[in-house]
Amino acid sequence: MQVTKGTLRVGYRDLDGDKQLIVTPASPASLEMRTRLHRERRSFTLYFEPLGGHVEGLTGTVDYSTP
Repeated sequence: MQVTKGTLRVGYRDLDGDKQLIVTPASPASLEMRTRLHRERRSFTLYFEPLGGHVEGLTGTVDYSTP
């Protein structure tokens, strides 16, 4: 994940518990997680929280695989 402006906190939960990371223009981030999918929706959730103002240009790629 990367942003072009601002600071973004990304929160998520995987099999090891709650986690978070910070994304800035100078510090793009990647995450690898093992998670259970929601039983009915077959989905997972990431939480995005702007820190200290607006965040612009959020981009990223998702690769998904099953064991």
